[in-house]
Amino acid sequence: MVNVRSAWMEFAALALAAVSTFGAVQGPAAADVSFTTDRLSERIRIVPRDGSLRYGESDIEMNATGLALALRRCYCSSNATEGLFGRGWACLFDRRIKLATNNQQPATVHDEWGEALVFSPRGSSLLYSNSGRSQWLMVEPDRTFLRDHRERFWSFRKDGRYFYPDHYRPALTRYGSALASELKIHIRTKARVVEVSGPIVLLPKTSLSTDEAISRVLSDFCGVETEVPEPDWIEEMEAPGQKAIDDGIDRTQTEIRKLNGKLAGLHEKRSEVRSCLKLLYARGETLEKVARQICRELGVEVEEPTEPGKEDGWITFQHEGDVFEGVLEVKSTKSDQFGEDGIRQLLDWIGRGVRLRKKRYKGIFIGTNAVEKRLEDRPYAFAKDWRESAELAEICALKTEDLFRAYLLRTEGKLNTAEFWSKVFSTNGIFDSKFLGDL
Repeated sequence: MVNVRSAWMEFAALALAAVSTFGAVQGPAAADVSFTTDRLSERIRIVPRDGSLRYGESDIEMNATGLALALRRCYCSSNATEGLFGRGWACLFDRRIKLATNNQQPATVHDEWGEALVFSPRGSSLLYSNSGRSQWLMVEPDRTFLRDHRERFWSFRKDGRYFYPDHYRPALTRYGSALASELKIHIRTKARVVEVSGPIVLLPKTSLSTDEAISRVLSDFCGVETEVPEPDWIEEMEAPGQKAIDDGIDRTQTEIRKLNGKLAGLHEKRSEVRSCLKLLYARGETLEKVARQICRELGVEVEEPTEPGKEDGWITFQHEGDVFEGVLEVKSTKSDQFGEDGIRQLLDWIGRGVRLRKKRYKGIFIGTNAVEKRLEDRPYAFAKDWRESAELAEICALKTEDLFRAYLLRTEGKLNTAEFWSKVFSTNGIFDSKFLGDL
């Protein structure tokens, strides 16, 4: 008994090297090979139409860049033709067409499954059809087209072949038999274009190990010399002077780990320091969180929102015995100017404060307009109607750039936070950015 899978590469190389065209194989055919498999019953079926036995085998499948190579065979007991792998066997390389000498007689297409499809003339010597499978043939002087039932086009050479190879035998025995074969597969397309694969090299089985074979190829064909890796047993041996070097490696690796830990800590601190910059470009919840944190840094108490999708926070500012309380709406937009939906939402939050907390809160709008643009390219954010609505609603609107500028002045010790928040709570309309200077 012969295992087809393990012997296939060796067999395929000999078979493909022995033919100049895809005809019968010289030597033992694959149909003569017997084999066993636990899954044989899964790939054998009986055709009810004629009682013939069918068996399919996928021997080699290689997914590669460019052309994926797959060698598949199908045996049918009713197939009397002699294919690449012997009588009854068929593969994609056996796909061919046979035209009758008389154009009024049927044409026959032998497919890769070993079936012979008969096409009858359709009133013209150039057109044939197979009504059972909705397929047709069109004959031209130098080629023949087949359109199958999936509306795919197959173009056959004048000799009836679809695939045909450039075959080269790079190495021969002293008896002229091929040790290896190199193929380039030509495929005809509908547009008369011939697509050529890269070289497919079938090598014989050798006594070399995988590492030895790779080393031989790199040396002989690429001019690259490789060293044999140390075997496991040699690693246990110590060379003179090695211990001092190994100790130095250990010390260096320890230092590297410490430095990597220090570097990670510095990166974390850098991210924390730069979080304030998110005021100028962030959106959604990220912007809301940063705005609340900056407000805390500027000396007010900030209460986190209690319900998702509602107000963005509550702030409390105490100065000289007075208590000022506000509710936040933080918003960003890609548009050059803010829409009045921000004012309507802020008025809702003020109403919620009255209903739920029995207090009248100052509405504070913090926003970023033209968020995708650089700061110097952002236009004025507040339209006339928006400004008028903000004044009537007695809310204070400031941009995130204003809040960022206040934070910078605070870190430099140049901002009186009490004056800043007094200005915010006393503003009805747009916050005067001149209070902080230019950004």
